[in-house]
Amino acid sequence: STARAAATAAAEKEEKDESEDDGEARFAWMDSGDEASEIEKQVSRVDPFALFSDAEDKSQEHRRQKLPPPPPPKEVETLAQMLRLAEVLHGQKDLQPGALTDVCIASVRVRFYDPALFQETLAPSMLGHLKDGLAQEEEDGSRFTVDQVLEVVAALAGLNAAGALPEVFASAARALQASGERLTSAQRKLLKEVYAAAGRERDVSFLSFLVPTGDESQTHKVKGSTEEGFNSEGLPTRPGVRVCENYYKTGTCKMGRLCRMDHPEAMRVIMNSEGFPIRPWVQACTYYARMGTCDFRKTCKWHHPEKKASHG
Repeated sequence: STARAAATAAAEKEEKDESEDDGEARFAWMDSGDEASEIEKQVSRVDPFALFSDAEDKSQEHRRQKLPPPPPPKEVETLAQMLRLAEVLHGQKDLQPGALTDVCIASVRVRFYDPALFQETLAPSMLGHLKDGLAQEEEDGSRFTVDQVLEVVAALAGLNAAGALPEVFASAARALQASGERLTSAQRKLLKEVYAAAGRERDVSFLSFLVPTGDESQTHKVKGSTEEGFNSEGLPTRPGVRVCENYYKTGTCKMGRLCRMDHPEAMRVIMNSEGFPIRPWVQACTYYARMGTCDFRKTCKWHHPEKKASHG
C-alpha cells in the first residue's frame, strides 16, 4: 500500500514536469527577440509614401494610355485639348516659329495660360528666334515673319501675359523696329493697339518716326439720305443734315425719332455670319483681321468683313 502510493506520486510528478516543459517550449518565442526583430526589419523596409507614389504613377500612366493624343495647335478648340497639348510641349527645346505662333493663338482661343509652359518652354524659344531677326518673306520657317510676331504679341496681350513675359514684348518690338519700313499701315496700327493694351507703348515709340506707307485703307464713303422720312429701324432720315455721330459709330441712336440728325439707310449695321458688325464706312477691326475674332462682338465700332472661304 505504501509502495503503491509512492509509485503513484512519482508518476504524477513526472507528468507535471513534462507539462511544464511543453509550456515553456511553446511560449519560448515570446521571450526571444529573434523573430520579433526580423518582423520589425521587414516592416521598416516598407516606405508607406512609396506605396501611394507607385499607385499614383500607375494611375497617371493608365490615364495617359486611355487619352487620345492632342490635336495640332491649329485644331485645338477646347481647354481639355489644350491641356493635353501643353503636357506634350512642356520641356521641349527650340520650338519653331510656326509652332510657337500656332500655340499662342490656340491658347488665346480657349483662354488658356500656364506660367510654366509660357515662361519655361515657349519664351526661351521665342527669344532665341527673335534675336535672329525677321524673315523677309516666307522662308524655311526658321525665323519669324512680321505677321507671326504680330500674332504672337496680340495673343499674349489677349492672355494678359505682358507682365510675365516683358522680355518677349521688348524683343519683338526690337525685331519689328529693324523691319519698320516694311510694316504696312494696318500692321503698324495693330502693333500700336496691341502694345497699348499691354501697357508697353514705349516699346513701339519708333512707330511715330516711320514714314507713312501711303497704303492706308480707304473706307467706303456713305452719302446722306436723299428722302425725308424714317429708315427701316424707325430713325429719322434728314437730307442735307449731318449724319448722327452715335449712329455712325454704333449703329444705334439714343434719341430715336427725336434726333435732329440724319440716319441714312445705307449705314444700317448688319452682322456677318459670325455675329460681328459689318461697317464698311469705317476701318477694319485689326484684331479681327489677325485673330479671327473680336472680344467686343456686336458693340465693336469697326468693320468686320466676311472671311474669305479657303479653297483646297
